[in-house]
Amino acid sequence: MTWLHKLGWTALAIATLAATAAPDVLSIPVPVGALKVDRATYEPEGQPATDVTLPHAVYLRLNQMAPVSRYTFTFDRPGTSADSTFLYIPSVNRRIAISFNGEILLGFESSAFWTGPLSSTPVVVQLPRLTMAATGNRLTVTLDNGPYVVPSFLSPVYIGNEAAVMSPYKWRNFVATQMKIMAVAGHMLLGFGLIFAYFFRPNDDLFRWLATFNVVSLVVANGMLAGYDASLSQLLPYFIILCPTMGLGFVATTLTIINIRVPRGIAIAAIVIPILLLPFAIFDSPSARAVTVGVTVIFLAVSYGHLEK
Repeated sequence: MTWLHKLGWTALAIATLAATAAPDVLSIPVPVGALKVDRATYEPEGQPATDVTLPHAVYLRLNQMAPVSRYTFTFDRPGTSADSTFLYIPSVNRRIAISFNGEILLGFESSAFWTGPLSSTPVVVQLPRLTMAATGNRLTVTLDNGPYVVPSFLSPVYIGNEAAVMSPYKWRNFVATQMKIMAVAGHMLLGFGLIFAYFFRPNDDLFRWLATFNVVSLVVANGMLAGYDASLSQLLPYFIILCPTMGLGFVATTLTIINIRVPRGIAIAAIVIPILLLPFAIFDSPSARAVTVGVTVIFLAVSYGHLEK
């Protein structure tokens, strides 16, 4: 059994290294035969327009972030008038609206649920054949920036027929969207499994902290993604105040794995910090982040002091 044990760990190490190197070695194919448009006129609401090159990211402070920003593209029709023409955006991390030659094709409500500052997604839209001219077509992509410090990002766009854009779109949609769904499903299964394991072994500190960490991290992860949806954005502060608890749960789980007794201060801090931050979430105070950092540092220092003892 010793050689099987070593073989298993070797296979796990190789799989981990392969998963780590995969993003740098592998790349999602780009459309072949499609028109690549990587220059646009960028126009933040209430600010002057400028010419930019895509991919384009905007780094702005909260008090400087425009509510929406527009990218306007001008292009000639690729192919013949008989071909169906599609717009393909490989990556965008905001909800978007799209208009073509003055006709609205998509509104913000049509964006994928997974789109947000922390979660980019691909977009493909069929352009209307009747309103497409041979030259001088005008495409406008509007980004809903929202009150987020995470930079907005828009990749180059591609315009071509179905054969050119659909295969790259399906690959990127699988990686950027479907894999996220599978990861969340795996996270939920792991969380439920650990909860059941805790009920079978309630006196085991490892299962207790693993179950707590997984439940809190699952709530925070899903809440952060859902909070970027317009209809659920008011719930985002309530998920944010649980982040210190998730971090302390990770610390406690790590200490338990290496057979170090978890200081009592960590358990107290995991409960007290969200309670202290709740008024800031309710009243939407701008000092909530500073208080979060300060309180977390204090309780971590107390926990470290207990650990040293």
